[in-house]
Amino acid sequence: MEIKAVEKELLMTQNRLMDAVENLKKLSTMDGLTEIANRRYFDEYSDKEWKRAQRDQNPFSVVMIDLDSFKSYNDTYGHQQGDVCLKKVADVLKGAMKRPADLAARYGGEEFVLILPDTDAEGALNLAKKLRKDVEGLKLEHINNVGEKWVTVSLGVATDVVKKGNSFADLLSKADKALYQAKESGRNQVSLFKEG
Repeated sequence: MEIKAVEKELLMTQNRLMDAVENLKKLSTMDGLTEIANRRYFDEYSDKEWKRAQRDQNPFSVVMIDLDSFKSYNDTYGHQQGDVCLKKVADVLKGAMKRPADLAARYGGEEFVLILPDTDAEGALNLAKKLRKDVEGLKLEHINNVGEKWVTVSLGVATDVVKKGNSFADLLSKADKALYQAKESGRNQVSLFKEG
């Protein structure tokens, strides 16, 4: 009888340890505030998906997203409310990731990034436009936003058909340039990277 009790206790301890390991694994890949992928996981995941896309020579899209005038949002409403805002925007992004390989991640501060393997420019552009509307549709007051009274986002989209010699860093840089273009053109809009 005593052996059965010890076996049962060992089994329960093993299950608790497995749960703890799983929780630690999740914590190491997730942004603590927004509960979407963190930058570290984004870097690992993008590398893996890029290699897969190179093998299959499929289109690959990246969307960079930045909250417009977020510093003034924090200055006006406080950092706690800023955290709430980031969580709500992250929820919109997470909800838009419908396919298993799609990933929404916090890139840093008020910047997010989406990885969309097997997605052409048109598909990524359509998703970005929908996300822009969905974030604006949250109707989160932002009285000091440039040209708007709600929280808005600017989005930069870049797509590449992945071939040997192409690099993910180049694609990410193109998405960042497109984001910069969206911001320079007045914010609260989507810009698609075009060569030249």
